[in-house]
Amino acid sequence: MGNVEAVDEEKLKKLFTILQQYEQHFSRHLKILLDALNYLAATETVGFLGLCARLSMAAEGGPDGRPGPGASVEGL
Repeated sequence: MGNVEAVDEEKLKKLFTILQQYEQHFSRHLKILLDALNYLAATETVGFLGLCARLSMAAEGGPDGRPGPGASVEGL
């Protein structure tokens, strides 16, 4: 219990940066997939429109109504 390791600030900053990049890339690819699903719903199967709407709403908001991970991604 007495052996508490010190937090390495540089490693923590690097991990935080990697997590931010992962969230940005995930949000970008999610938007691409949602655009493809929306196109498919418009041209082929109208039933996908409801799925597309629900996924879009889930991608925009996070828990407790706060902005989700991709809300601040620029260029989308």
